[in-house]
Amino acid sequence: DVGGAAYLSLRDPAHHGWHERRGTLADLAADLRRGLTATLYVEPWPLVDDRPGLLGEGCGVQVEFWEGEPSGDLLAPGPNPYATRIGAEARAAAVTASVAGVDVPTLPLMASPSVTECRFPVDVVYTWVDGTDEAWDDARRARLVDLAGTALTREASGRARFVDHGELRYSMRSLHLFAPWVRRIHLVTAGQVPDWLDTGHPKINLVDHRDILPAEALPTFNSHAIETALHHIEGLAEHFVYLNDDILLGRPQRPEAFFSPSGMTAVALSPMTVDLGDDVGAPPYLMAAWNNRALLEDAFGATLSHTLLHAPQSLRVSVLEALEARFSEALSATARAPFRSATDVSVTSSLAQHYGLLTGTAFAVEPTHAFVDISNADLERRLRVLRQRDRDSICLADHHDHALRPERLEVVLHEFLEDYYPVAAPWESATEQ
Repeated sequence: DVGGAAYLSLRDPAHHGWHERRGTLADLAADLRRGLTATLYVEPWPLVDDRPGLLGEGCGVQVEFWEGEPSGDLLAPGPNPYATRIGAEARAAAVTASVAGVDVPTLPLMASPSVTECRFPVDVVYTWVDGTDEAWDDARRARLVDLAGTALTREASGRARFVDHGELRYSMRSLHLFAPWVRRIHLVTAGQVPDWLDTGHPKINLVDHRDILPAEALPTFNSHAIETALHHIEGLAEHFVYLNDDILLGRPQRPEAFFSPSGMTAVALSPMTVDLGDDVGAPPYLMAAWNNRALLEDAFGATLSHTLLHAPQSLRVSVLEALEARFSEALSATARAPFRSATDVSVTSSLAQHYGLLTGTAFAVEPTHAFVDISNADLERRLRVLRQRDRDSICLADHHDHALRPERLEVVLHEFLEDYYPVAAPWESATEQ
């Protein structure tokens, strides 16, 4: 049956001088019967405003047609990870494997995990707040009354740190589309729930700040503080990926993009240097990097020189527990700072990663990451470039001042996100307000 679902397309790649073709399963399959090519791709083709849209390379299923020899052997049409020839004896030893709930015949070699694959569960953790919640904002203002110094800067406590443009919904869609292997998603909030989220979905775990932070640290408006306690989430997998709500996957990713098969964590260093640490007016993230540097220099005699990309962060519960035990004073002070402060350390965006590099639990990688400041005047051009879908991950970073008018900014972001992530995730509630 080549009728298929309307949201699927068939792609005939550009091979042997022929141009690439794409069409519905029924239309292109009928044409290909007159001269079938050796490799085809079945790809999602969702409708966006009644026009077909693509989710990018790597989202489809490759279908190969192996040639039979008179001897009974099958020959592969090209390179693959397993074998170029399958003999009759091997074919007789075929087993049944379940792929996405469908039983298919395969060889034992192909059904077994390889030494290059991660075989452990991987979770995802988000931190998010609803900055439009009046009760939450009243608490934020009350917490600021008796504070001074860094906490009063807009980089530490300004409203832009908490503005929600709806990115979380699409970031979680990106997991559904591009990382279906994620075991569970833990959303850490200040007692708030996105109105579109079905918290009863088995893959979703809603976590309150009260569940992971000491009572005297609450209420908190400091992401550094919350990040000191992520490993306290009940039921969290040893290996997890931490995402801010403005970070999205840009194309399909395997767990091996974040962890080695032995469980080491991937670290994406930024070209941005930490510099000397003597600027009184430096932003809080840089002050935290200096504090991280001081801790590691004292403990290991080694200096960190670069920040990390604002990208997905690979973490391990055991490493965070080791940090909490070894640098308890610094982490405790950070956890109890209600807003970003000059004494903070940044556990999940620098300290844990550099500690891992120094202790043999981490390794450096260079992902293809896109950082887009949505406050810039060239935002629409930058978003058009992203539609090439050639980035592993995307950060839509916000700022306090914007070149685009607020109403225009919301339209531009919404149109981009709906076009890039058109398929709703199963945890999006049908009864949202």
